[in-house]
Amino acid sequence: MAKNTNEKIYNYIKLLNSLPVCILLTTYDMHKFINANAAFFELFGFLNNQLDDKNIYDIITWYNQNDKKYIQDCLKNNSSIRNIETKLIVKDSKVNTFLLSADKAMIDNNEYMIFTLNDITTVRKAAENKISYLNYHDKLTGLYNRAYFEEKLKSMDNESNLPISLIIGDVNGLKSINDTLGHDKGDWLLVQVSEILKSICKSQDIISRWGEDEFAIILPNTDNTSVESICNKISDKCQICVDDLIQTSISLGYATKNDMRQDIQQVLKEAESWMYSHKLLDNRSSRSSIISSLEKTLFEKSHETKEHARRIRFVSLKLGKALGLSKKEMDDLSLLSILHDIGKIAISDTILDKPDKLTNDEWKQMRKHPEIGYRIAESSHELSHISEYILYHHERWDGTGYPRGLKGDKIPKLSRILSIADAYDVMTHSRPYKEGIMSHEEALDEIICCSGKQFDPEIADAFLKIPLR
Repeated sequence: MAKNTNEKIYNYIKLLNSLPVCILLTTYDMHKFINANAAFFELFGFLNNQLDDKNIYDIITWYNQNDKKYIQDCLKNNSSIRNIETKLIVKDSKVNTFLLSADKAMIDNNEYMIFTLNDITTVRKAAENKISYLNYHDKLTGLYNRAYFEEKLKSMDNESNLPISLIIGDVNGLKSINDTLGHDKGDWLLVQVSEILKSICKSQDIISRWGEDEFAIILPNTDNTSVESICNKISDKCQICVDDLIQTSISLGYATKNDMRQDIQQVLKEAESWMYSHKLLDNRSSRSSIISSLEKTLFEKSHETKEHARRIRFVSLKLGKALGLSKKEMDDLSLLSILHDIGKIAISDTILDKPDKLTNDEWKQMRKHPEIGYRIAESSHELSHISEYILYHHERWDGTGYPRGLKGDKIPKLSRILSIADAYDVMTHSRPYKEGIMSHEEALDEIICCSGKQFDPEIADAFLKIPLR
């Protein structure tokens, strides 16, 4: 090669040394290396004298041989290649992604091939990371999304994570806030809830936005007592998070898997079911309208009053607390206290409002209200979990109750608790079908007398110790 040509090539490459892209010059047939810029030697780790008499395919090592064959075919049929994406092995055996271009270059009437290799590894990685982030994260809160939650739920369902607890939460009042104050305020509420969840949960916990107003959390190595404590902390922190007219509030349900024989999907359903139950009790929730509607129907249809329902709820929860019920049981007991007599909406007004003693036929009709109430609750997804408590709330400890004649521990515990609270309220407050009322002391004496017969003796004993006055 003429000296003048060598000088031109040298000067040509020298001009390209400032470019961050890799430039490689070969003979037109690509059989012999001519020169390269500094970026090429640095990235690929070659010294200049190592490449003498090498062809392009000796110099560049393709990560994917199909890419190599495709580029070979292109070069055979066309002298130009524009920005073909390919992966090449560079210094220290790293694999980088490049946009490869190849074209003819003329120097002193001699034809050469010039290869341009634009390293897009960092750009591509950043783009891939962004896509991956968007695929698995919620844009508003930055939490994981439902797709990621479901993947992690499967992968974390193993012995090493037991006990594993799940929390499902539903933000109260989001729809009404969106409708009245605007979606900006609704978004603010969702972000506040997400920040509260992050502040309470541990780094290994998986917190996700599960739906529009729902959140779901996976807590590995967390038992039932610990997850209850976490839920209480979340609720407490929500109480102090207020902005103008917005009180942050979230209904929570949780469940724990302690044994690999348990189905994790059933545990998830249990947590979700409890969350819906809790949501029914929050007057900021649209779901609570179900309770309001049933209560209204009951109060209009029968002699039952709001005061009666509230008194029973108050007494039942006092008794439940004394008996050490879990938070879930307390929520269920609260719902049961409100709706235990819902079956009376199907009983004739003449029977419900009759001041005199019922006839045998009328009494038979009245005794059907637990079964009717059971069917009403069972038909509702939100209430089905308390349907059996409604069905058995008139059973007696000695087996002489109705509708099934269950005895002792066969009667659900919440039904046994309600039985005493209901009886106490009936004894101490007037009703259309009875004359006179008992004093508090007289009612307690009656409960003592009926302990072991009508009432569970252990629950009756606890009832006698709780302060009601």
